Amino acid sequence: AVFAASDAMAFGAFAAIAEEGLSVPGDISVIGIDGHENGDALGLTTISQNPYQQGVDATRVLLAELDGREHAETFEAAPFELVVRRSTAPPRR
Repeated sequence: AVFAASDAMAFGAFAAIAEEGLSVPGDISVIGIDGHENGDALGLTTISQNPYQQGVDATRVLLAELDGREHAETFEAAPFELVVRRSTAPPRR
């Protein structure tokens, strides 16, 4: 299986896998991260995130640090959604 750091990298993995004569997901499953708009058309399983909220949360921490204010040492994970499409399948036996 390929767990790509972004959907764009996953698209590249699709091409590399095809060049080797293999199929997704028949031979190799592929998943990306981003929820890229082309993911649906290509059948990419992805982890869809909310980058806007991640930026808001990071900015709050940064501003608190710069101002010398207290802030939480741990944070709740930003919301995300696993969007299962055609690029993943159980392993063959």
